Amino acid sequence: MSNETQIDKLPLKKRILSGFVSGLFFALTIAVLNYFENNSFAILEALIGGSIFGLVMSFVFRHKITKKKT
Repeated sequence: MSNETQIDKLPLKKRILSGFVSGLFFALTIAVLNYFENNSFAILEALIGGSIFGLVMSFVFRHKITKKKT
C-alpha cells in the first residue's frame, strides 16, 4: 500500500450484517436459478451455501481502506 491509504478493521457488527446480507443474496440467487431450471428448492442447500458464502464475504471484506487526510 502507498503512504496515502489507511487500513482499519470494520466493527464486528458491521461485518456480521454485511455477511448476512451477502449470504441472503446468494441463497435467493440460488433459489431463483433452481426455480427457472425446474429443480426443486432445497432449503438445507440454501442455508448451508448462504452461511458459508456470508462467512467468506465477511472475512474477505473485514478491512476498510481509506485515504489519509493530509
